[in-house]
Amino acid sequence: MEETAHKHWNPYELNRKQIRMKNVDYGCTGTFFVTICVKDRKHLFGEVVDGNMVPSRQGCIANVIFRMMPKFYPNVEMQDFVVMPDHVHLLLFILNDAGDLRAFEQRNDMNVSVSAKNKKDTLSTLIGAFKSAITRECRRLGLEMEWQTSYFDRIVRNYEEHLHILQYIRNNPMNWEVEKNSNGLWI
Repeated sequence: MEETAHKHWNPYELNRKQIRMKNVDYGCTGTFFVTICVKDRKHLFGEVVDGNMVPSRQGCIANVIFRMMPKFYPNVEMQDFVVMPDHVHLLLFILNDAGDLRAFEQRNDMNVSVSAKNKKDTLSTLIGAFKSAITRECRRLGLEMEWQTSYFDRIVRNYEEHLHILQYIRNNPMNWEVEKNSNGLWI
């Protein structure tokens, strides 16, 4: 006799907490503050010494790949980031609304290709690409790399919040001792 009560039961879906906001299009134009953590909060990206981040090989790879992302995603402006021992903070602007494209091109002194204009990059697509690129390069070099499932994000709502997040990112290495004794995330 087949048990139909559990026919569609998926323990992964039942136990995984949904952290994205409902009814929000993460493909719309906007600024996002994102925190991505290493699995089990291992210090794979380096160490903080005297308030300065000293990156490991994995940390150097993360830095390089983060800086390269706009080449592959021309409608994304990486506004700031910091690689910490066990996590990464990103502040990025995604432009997906065609009406804003001309101002974006002028501000960044660039021409966005027709294919990029028609492509809609969601936040999850970008974060997935970032995580995959770092993991692929680390494994190619025989380095350990595994991410925590998902990521934490915050939609930046105004200029004051934007400035506060920029300050938080830039001061993160100096505040490492305080942060590592808390939950390590500011959202």
